[in-house]
Amino acid sequence: FQLDFYITNLTGIKSKDIDHAPVMNEALTMFLNWIPEGAVVVSWSDNDLRQIKREATVKGINDERLEPLMKTWIDSQKMFSDRIKNSRHYGLSEALLLTDIIQEGQEHNGLVDAYNTARLFAKMMTEEKLTFNKWYEQAKSNNENSFCIAIGDLIGEIKVV
Repeated sequence: FQLDFYITNLTGIKSKDIDHAPVMNEALTMFLNWIPEGAVVVSWSDNDLRQIKREATVKGINDERLEPLMKTWIDSQKMFSDRIKNSRHYGLSEALLLTDIIQEGQEHNGLVDAYNTARLFAKMMTEEKLTFNKWYEQAKSNNENSFCIAIGDLIGEIKVV
């Protein structure tokens, strides 16, 4: 199986990395066996949830553990937008920057994104009012009519000495 260049470039996954990977029904069974009963899945966006639903339907995969898990799935991207009262869909790296969490690793790596999503999710669950990066807060206060901030807004106040 040959991976598309776009996928390799985005994720760092190469064709050789998946040469001996399990097929979908095996991987999904392994995933469901790994997750403890009653667990909740948290992801950045609902893309993974939608893809798993599509794949399971198309491939006729029926596992009674899948439906309850899907019902408890938390889309932390939507949660983030709801918390900041904005309907815009933020990328994970942007949300981390806004909330003053230093991104670890290369984005679009599954384990790295899961780790960073967990860190942001924990912050959203523990802070009644999300604290933002001080540069973001300053840029936002200077631009009250818009919630969109450009990189220039964030560094415009930095003085070079």
